[in-house]
Amino acid sequence: MQLSIKEAYSFKEIKEKIREVINEVENILPASKGASIFLKPNLNANMNALTGNTTDLRVLSSVIHTLKDKGYHNITIGEGTNSGYYRSNISVISRLKVDELANYYGVKVIDLNYAEPYEIDFEKGVKASVAREAVESDFLINLPKLKTHFEAGMTVCLKNLMGCLIGQDNKKKTHKDLAKNILNINDTLKPNLHIVDGIIAMEGLGPTRGTPLKTGVLIAGTDPYLIDLVCAKIAEFDYRKVRTLKAAEELGKLNSKHHAIAVAQYIGRFK
Repeated sequence: MQLSIKEAYSFKEIKEKIREVINEVENILPASKGASIFLKPNLNANMNALTGNTTDLRVLSSVIHTLKDKGYHNITIGEGTNSGYYRSNISVISRLKVDELANYYGVKVIDLNYAEPYEIDFEKGVKASVAREAVESDFLINLPKLKTHFEAGMTVCLKNLMGCLIGQDNKKKTHKDLAKNILNINDTLKPNLHIVDGIIAMEGLGPTRGTPLKTGVLIAGTDPYLIDLVCAKIAEFDYRKVRTLKAAEELGKLNSKHHAIAVAQYIGRFK
């Protein structure tokens, strides 16, 4: 599955399209129904999905519902929310009712700021720690929000994994070489599936001061470089201004094949 773009606005449509997406990757789902499945939404701030800042709970619940219907029961939601909140003892997970959603479905939820560390390599010999639960899961589903970012250009699949870093100290290390270190996180975690919530996106001064935009799309696939490139096209954003994509192209992780597929998808659906 290279790429799947679905149109969805209502909860009913979201549930239907999420089920379609997961059915499309049936061949890569774990064989064991007891496999550990880790869901990484974007819960950046104390702002609900209608602001364009955080992953829509309708998307998250639809993913869980579909997985449970397929017999998977060892599911964990995890996110290392914005440093300023957890240092002030404010639980974004609780304020956005993600803990109540997890309780309803009988799945686990953890704040990755307090997770067991797993050390990874950053640029220039720097070491950083990500959540071991995310690294050692059997199947990792990345659930980013489609939005702009004042520093990185855009934050979609690649940048969303910064939330797997433990605490402020590790997040600060990223900024010494932001784009390449984000790619280093992705090289370690290697999500099995990405589903981008573009139902209500954000444009302008994201990730917290932008303007919500009703886009009505879910973009899914297994290649984060292709998905982020397509998202840049959907947003009519110069991909070279997205620092992670620029770095990926320089390193050969984003290539001509990605561009050809992205152009075909964009012209086929949005022109």
